[in-house]
Amino acid sequence: MRSRTIKKADGCPEKSIYILDLNDIAKDNGMPPCDLEKDVKIDPSNGIAFLPEAPHMQPPAKSAPTTSATHGAPWWIKQAIASSASVTDNMDEADVIFVYDLCYYQRWLGQVHTRGYVPTDQESEAGKHFMAGYKAVAQLDRWKVNDGADFVFFDPHQGFTDGTSDSEFKQFLCQTSKKSIHIVSERGQLNLCQNYWDLHDKMVIAPYVAGSADVTKPLAHFKEPVLSMAERKWLLHFRGGCLPYGFMFPNQTKIVTGKVARHSANILLRNAGEDVDTHCTDRFLNGQHMSFSELVERMRQSKFCLMLPGDGASSRRTSEIIMTGCVPVWLGPSYATMPLADVVDYKKSALFFNVSQHSMWLDSEMIWENPRDKRPNHIQNPWFWMPDADVKDVMINVETAMDVVHYLRALPEEEVQSLLDATAVERQKFAYRTSLANTPSATSIIVSKMCSLAGSSGKEESHVSDIDTA
Repeated sequence: MRSRTIKKADGCPEKSIYILDLNDIAKDNGMPPCDLEKDVKIDPSNGIAFLPEAPHMQPPAKSAPTTSATHGAPWWIKQAIASSASVTDNMDEADVIFVYDLCYYQRWLGQVHTRGYVPTDQESEAGKHFMAGYKAVAQLDRWKVNDGADFVFFDPHQGFTDGTSDSEFKQFLCQTSKKSIHIVSERGQLNLCQNYWDLHDKMVIAPYVAGSADVTKPLAHFKEPVLSMAERKWLLHFRGGCLPYGFMFPNQTKIVTGKVARHSANILLRNAGEDVDTHCTDRFLNGQHMSFSELVERMRQSKFCLMLPGDGASSRRTSEIIMTGCVPVWLGPSYATMPLADVVDYKKSALFFNVSQHSMWLDSEMIWENPRDKRPNHIQNPWFWMPDADVKDVMINVETAMDVVHYLRALPEEEVQSLLDATAVERQKFAYRTSLANTPSATSIIVSKMCSLAGSSGKEESHVSDIDTA
């Protein structure tokens, strides 16, 4: 697949899109109605969905709006399609069918998150209702026309489970909807399928929604200007959780390589200098927590920001780093996800470091390529952590994380400024908007990709322009 950029975000010209809201088919399929404002609460501190009965979401606590939910990207896509000239109310004649399942998806996700606070006997019901909607979609006459190849599913979470509907979800993802378009936050979400490579050809990796209710000026509106290099007093910044999954949940067997990498890197960088602001936020590690508004300001005041994976390869921090104008620094292996890698010019707007001494968090040798006749395998396989774009020619080889700091300090000012300028250009591609405006955004790019992939068997064709945006 060749790299493409976008000049005009025209959405979906000459094609029509139908919005299939699971609420519209709920009653006929034994599903209760779902209301995002009543059935799900969004934690304003992290944008994560919880049930209304979660203790920390009780009044007078305020729920963040859906617009700032970390996994709320489908809401933005729906609004943009609905306000565009491409929308149609005739599903039978539509070229693309966007399955809008966000409320049921967030309610299922909210129950999974809430069980960490209070017991709930409704976990199985959320998954049951969610899957009932998916099964109903696959029974539609329109689905049977092209075996689901014109349908779009947006799975905005890197992967969660309630232990009840997992097998049904896997069956639907890997087999029933194998010809459909899948918008995900990282490629590992499809990794559980034996036919990964077939799904990969119609997969779009989308950025998370950046923003939170405690910020009066959301990042997506670009009301805060990008600071000049002279105004950036920090060389390198990082804030994030570093404790492995097994530490928090000893009975689980999941190994989170990304969290261990975060912890190890921060240990090495703790004495890197006064202009290096890298800290874990976990209270068990005496973490230095910041409010989201403070975090955004710190990223704006930093020249470079470490981009490290966490529980999975993807992170909301990617969107926040780039949208605040901080140059992202991918440090690996293991490497964090690169959303929209065929559209965003990461080579010009980011730095990539390959650390040779990574035995503290990754035992195996890094695998840079994997034949298409082999399944990527498990999360512990280094393949899972490969860069999403081909950046081998710009990869900087170092021994340790401290060498990254030395490299950044030695960069000429004109090179730093060039990286800052390139990052400022790319930031709009991480913004979700409610319209398919002429300015390229995550919304317009995703909708363009939906239209180009609908009905096809892969990524050979693209609806986006080949003209540079600079």
